[in-house]
Amino acid sequence: MLAEHSSVEAAQLDANRVPVKVCGRLRTIRRMGKAGFAHLTQDGAQLQIYVKRTSSAKPTGSSGN
Repeated sequence: MLAEHSSVEAAQLDANRVPVKVCGRLRTIRRMGKAGFAHLTQDGAQLQIYVKRTSSAKPTGSSGN
């Protein structure tokens, strides 16, 4: 996935979304309001993921996180 998409601009990635499954060690999670970032690593490669809660998303659990 990194080899195929790392050189592509963000606007092009956003326009051509593809569902993917990834594996690796979850190293960090940073929550920032309605968005968050996480870093996955495997075999020396690192992948940063961005997650955004939309207005239609509903919190789960008793804490709302």
